[in-house]
Amino acid sequence: MASELTEIGSNLHDLLGEELELRKNRLSAIGQPQNADKIRQGVEKKNEEAIEAIKDVSESIENLLKDEETLKEKKKRKMGELERSKKRSSRLESFRPGFMDEYEKKEAELQQIYTEYIERYRNLEYLEHELEKYRKAEKEQMEENNRKLQNMRVCSKSLNLFRVLFYSFCLEKTKRRRNESSEGRDKKYE
Repeated sequence: MASELTEIGSNLHDLLGEELELRKNRLSAIGQPQNADKIRQGVEKKNEEAIEAIKDVSESIENLLKDEETLKEKKKRKMGELERSKKRSSRLESFRPGFMDEYEKKEAELQQIYTEYIERYRNLEYLEHELEKYRKAEKEQMEENNRKLQNMRVCSKSLNLFRVLFYSFCLEKTKRRRNESSEGRDKKYE
């Protein structure tokens, strides 16, 4: 329909574009001596062509009107279908299945169980973290105790060595005194 209107408009534009050339031909034909039979035949021919063109345009208009009516009917049917679909949709939205109450109850229970699960999981994570901190502190304390014990062992060895040396020194000194005192006695008696 729209394409036919565009085509007719295009043809009209082309014909109007040819009007300048046709005007020159008309003026030159008028300026020449006229033959009435030729003119009558030319006018009748052009008249027949115009009638044919009018007939074609009338048929196109009738076809367009029929197409318009058909489209109006289709639109009316589609609007009816849309209205029925809207009513059906609203009925389905307001429809509540029989199991919906049980479903909502189970959903509430599930939400409660999930909340408990999250709380327990959080507590478990916290306790595991605290246990890890305790184990780490205990390990550090054990390492510290081992270092202190190692230091004490080293100190103990050093102390024992010192005692042995001191004891040896004391024995040596005691022997010297005895030797000196026995030499002093021996000298007295001499």
